[in-house]
Amino acid sequence: MTQHIEQALEAISLEKQALEQKQSALQQELFALTGQLKTLSLSYRQLSKVCGKEQNGEVGIYTGMTLTDAVQDVLSTWDKPMTTAQIAHALIEGGYLSTSSRFNSMVHSIMKRRAETFKRTTDGKCWMLCSQVLEIEEEIEETDIAEIDDTETEQQTTEVSETEDEDAIEKLAQVFAKTKTLTISKEKVGE
Repeated sequence: MTQHIEQALEAISLEKQALEQKQSALQQELFALTGQLKTLSLSYRQLSKVCGKEQNGEVGIYTGMTLTDAVQDVLSTWDKPMTTAQIAHALIEGGYLSTSSRFNSMVHSIMKRRAETFKRTTDGKCWMLCSQVLEIEEEIEETDIAEIDDTETEQQTTEVSETEDEDAIEKLAQVFAKTKTLTISKEKVGE
Protein backbone atom coordinates (compact mmCIF):
# COMPACT_ATOMS: atom_id res chain seq x y z
CA MET A 1 0.00 0.00 0.00
CA THR A 2 2.83 2.38 0.79
CA GLN A 3 4.16 1.67 -2.65
CA HIS A 4 0.91 2.88 -4.22
CA ILE A 5 0.97 6.02 -2.09
CA GLU A 6 4.59 6.70 -3.09
CA GLN A 7 3.71 6.25 -6.78
CA ALA A 8 0.73 8.59 -6.43
CA LEU A 9 2.89 11.22 -4.69
CA GLU A 10 5.53 10.90 -7.41
CA ALA A 11 2.85 11.30 -10.13
CA ILE A 12 1.47 14.37 -8.35
CA SER A 13 4.98 15.82 -8.08
CA LEU A 14 5.59 15.27 -11.82
CA GLU A 15 2.23 16.84 -12.67
CA LYS A 16 3.04 19.81 -10.42
CA GLN A 17 6.38 20.34 -12.21
CA ALA A 18 4.65 20.17 -15.61
CA LEU A 19 2.06 22.75 -14.48
CA GLU A 20 4.80 25.04 -13.11
CA GLN A 21 6.66 24.84 -16.44
CA LYS A 22 3.42 25.60 -18.31
CA GLN A 23 2.72 28.56 -15.99
CA SER A 24 6.23 29.89 -16.55
CA ALA A 25 5.82 29.63 -20.33
CA LEU A 26 2.45 31.42 -20.17
CA GLN A 27 3.95 34.21 -18.04
CA GLN A 28 6.78 34.68 -20.54
CA GLU A 29 4.24 34.81 -23.38
CA LEU A 30 2.17 37.35 -21.43
CA PHE A 31 5.23 39.58 -20.88
CA ALA A 32 6.09 39.35 -24.58
CA LEU A 33 2.54 40.29 -25.62
CA THR A 34 2.45 43.15 -23.10
CA GLY A 35 5.72 44.46 -24.55
CA GLN A 36 4.35 44.24 -28.08
CA LEU A 37 1.20 46.06 -27.01
CA LYS A 38 3.22 48.86 -25.43
CA THR A 39 5.35 49.11 -28.56
CA LEU A 40 2.26 49.30 -30.77
CA SER A 41 0.67 51.88 -28.50
CA LEU A 42 3.83 54.01 -28.53
CA SER A 43 4.14 53.67 -32.30
CA TYR A 44 0.51 54.70 -32.72
CA ARG A 45 0.97 57.73 -30.46
CA GLN A 46 4.19 58.73 -32.19
CA LEU A 47 2.47 58.50 -35.54
CA SER A 48 -0.37 60.62 -34.19
CA LYS A 49 2.07 63.20 -32.83
CA VAL A 50 3.95 63.33 -36.11
CA CYS A 51 0.66 64.01 -37.86
CA GLY A 52 -0.33 66.41 -35.08
CA LYS A 53 -3.49 64.53 -34.34
CA GLU A 54 -3.40 63.56 -30.69
CA GLN A 55 -5.82 64.91 -28.12
CA ASN A 56 -5.45 63.95 -24.46
CA GLY A 57 -3.46 60.90 -25.48
CA GLU A 58 -6.27 59.57 -27.65
CA VAL A 59 -6.98 59.78 -31.35
CA GLY A 60 -10.63 60.53 -32.17
CA ILE A 61 -12.84 59.53 -35.05
CA TYR A 62 -12.56 62.94 -36.76
CA THR A 63 -8.82 63.18 -36.27
CA GLY A 64 -7.07 63.79 -39.56
CA MET A 65 -10.23 64.57 -41.51
CA THR A 66 -10.79 67.85 -43.31
CA LEU A 67 -13.33 70.06 -41.60
CA THR A 68 -15.78 69.65 -44.49
CA ASP A 69 -15.54 65.85 -44.39
CA ALA A 70 -15.88 65.81 -40.61
CA VAL A 71 -19.00 68.03 -40.73
CA GLN A 72 -20.50 65.80 -43.43
CA ASP A 73 -19.85 62.76 -41.25
CA VAL A 74 -21.47 64.40 -38.21
CA LEU A 75 -24.60 65.34 -40.15
CA SER A 76 -24.91 61.96 -41.86
CA THR A 77 -24.33 60.12 -38.57
CA TRP A 78 -26.96 62.13 -36.69
CA ASP A 79 -29.26 62.09 -39.75
CA LYS A 80 -31.13 65.17 -38.56
CA PRO A 81 -30.66 68.94 -38.83
CA MET A 82 -28.21 70.38 -36.29
CA THR A 83 -27.19 73.86 -35.20
CA THR A 84 -23.66 75.11 -35.82
CA ALA A 85 -22.90 74.85 -32.10
CA GLN A 86 -24.10 71.23 -31.98
CA ILE A 87 -21.96 70.34 -34.98
CA ALA A 88 -18.87 72.05 -33.52
CA HIS A 89 -19.41 70.28 -30.18
CA ALA A 90 -19.74 66.88 -31.91
CA LEU A 91 -16.53 67.53 -33.86
CA ILE A 92 -14.53 68.40 -30.76
CA GLU A 93 -15.99 65.42 -28.86
CA GLY A 94 -15.03 63.21 -31.81
CA GLY A 95 -11.40 64.31 -31.65
CA TYR A 96 -11.27 67.08 -34.24
CA LEU A 97 -8.41 69.35 -33.22
CA SER A 98 -8.68 73.08 -33.56
CA THR A 99 -6.56 75.82 -32.10
CA SER A 100 -9.15 78.42 -33.08
CA SER A 101 -10.96 80.18 -30.26
CA ARG A 102 -13.77 80.83 -32.75
CA PHE A 103 -14.29 77.26 -33.86
CA ASN A 104 -18.08 77.66 -34.18
CA SER A 105 -17.56 80.58 -36.59
CA MET A 106 -15.05 78.56 -38.56
CA VAL A 107 -17.52 75.67 -38.90
CA HIS A 108 -20.27 78.11 -39.90
CA SER A 109 -18.17 79.78 -42.60
CA ILE A 110 -17.07 76.42 -44.08
CA MET A 111 -20.67 75.26 -44.28
CA LYS A 112 -21.83 78.55 -45.74
CA ARG A 113 -19.21 78.34 -48.50
CA ARG A 114 -20.17 74.76 -49.37
CA ALA A 115 -23.72 75.39 -50.61
CA GLU A 116 -23.48 72.32 -52.85
CA THR A 117 -22.98 70.15 -49.75
CA PHE A 118 -24.79 71.89 -46.89
CA LYS A 119 -28.18 73.62 -46.70
CA ARG A 120 -29.95 75.61 -44.01
CA THR A 121 -33.33 74.49 -42.77
CA THR A 122 -36.29 76.66 -43.73
CA ASP A 123 -36.29 78.32 -40.31
CA GLY A 124 -32.59 79.17 -40.78
CA LYS A 125 -31.55 77.73 -37.41
CA CYS A 126 -30.03 74.40 -38.40
CA TRP A 127 -27.88 72.79 -41.08
CA MET A 128 -28.40 69.60 -43.03
CA LEU A 129 -26.77 67.80 -45.94
CA CYS A 130 -28.14 68.56 -49.41
CA SER A 131 -28.79 64.83 -49.80
CA GLN A 132 -30.99 64.98 -46.68
CA VAL A 133 -32.85 67.95 -48.19
CA LEU A 134 -33.52 65.89 -51.32
CA GLU A 135 -34.83 63.01 -49.19
CA ILE A 136 -37.14 65.40 -47.32
CA GLU A 137 -38.36 66.94 -50.58
CA GLU A 138 -39.10 63.46 -51.93
CA GLU A 139 -41.07 62.68 -48.75
CA ILE A 140 -42.97 65.96 -49.15
CA GLU A 141 -43.74 65.15 -52.79
CA GLU A 142 -45.04 61.74 -51.75
CA THR A 143 -47.15 63.42 -49.05
CA ASP A 144 -48.42 65.97 -51.60
CA ILE A 145 -49.39 63.15 -53.96
CA ALA A 146 -51.28 61.45 -51.14
CA GLU A 147 -52.98 64.76 -50.28
CA ILE A 148 -53.88 65.30 -53.95
CA ASP A 149 -55.53 61.88 -53.97
CA ASP A 150 -57.49 62.88 -50.85
CA THR A 151 -58.44 66.20 -52.46
CA GLU A 152 -59.70 64.43 -55.58
CA THR A 153 -61.86 62.18 -53.41
CA GLU A 154 -63.20 65.23 -51.57
CA GLN A 155 -63.86 66.99 -54.88
CA GLN A 156 -65.80 63.99 -56.17
CA THR A 157 -67.86 63.98 -52.98
CA THR A 158 -68.37 67.74 -53.30
CA GLU A 159 -69.40 67.37 -56.94
CA VAL A 160 -72.06 64.85 -55.92
CA SER A 161 -73.25 67.24 -53.21
CA GLU A 162 -73.26 70.16 -55.66
CA THR A 163 -75.37 68.13 -58.10
CA GLU A 164 -77.83 67.36 -55.31
CA ASP A 165 -77.81 71.05 -54.31
CA GLU A 166 -78.48 72.13 -57.90
CA ASP A 167 -81.48 69.76 -58.06
CA ALA A 168 -82.82 71.15 -54.78
CA ILE A 169 -82.31 74.76 -55.97
CA GLU A 170 -84.10 73.98 -59.21
CA LYS A 171 -87.07 72.50 -57.32
CA LEU A 172 -87.18 75.54 -55.02
CA ALA A 173 -87.07 77.83 -58.05
CA GLN A 174 -90.00 75.96 -59.59
CA VAL A 175 -91.99 76.23 -56.36
CA PHE A 176 -91.10 79.91 -56.08
CA ALA A 177 -92.07 80.49 -59.68
CA LYS A 178 -95.43 78.79 -59.10
CA THR A 179 -96.04 80.69 -55.89
CA LYS A 180 -95.12 84.00 -57.47
CA THR A 181 -97.38 83.29 -60.38
CA LEU A 182 -100.19 82.42 -58.00
CA THR A 183 -99.55 85.56 -56.01
CA ILE A 184 -99.58 87.62 -59.14
CA SER A 185 -102.77 85.88 -60.23
CA LYS A 186 -104.44 86.65 -56.90
CA GLU A 187 -103.49 90.28 -57.21
CA LYS A 188 -104.90 90.38 -60.72
CA VAL A 189 -108.04 88.67 -59.52
CA GLY A 190 -108.36 91.15 -56.64
CA GLU A 191 -108.24 94.14 -59.01
